[in-house]
Amino acid sequence: MANVLIVGCGAIGTGVATALAKQGHTVTGLKRNPPNTGTTFNYVAAAIASYSHE
Repeated sequence: MANVLIVGCGAIGTGVATALAKQGHTVTGLKRNPPNTGTTFNYVAAAIASYSHE
């Protein structure tokens, strides 16, 4: 199975991550304030900020 990183685990990202984890993939989700327990995959606390360069 694949190692998957989901950047941004809001409603859609969490749904995708949960479905992939239930299929047997190793999933890690990035989220600003991840839940402490009760998930089917691992979270990493990270703030993904907007970046622009000119």
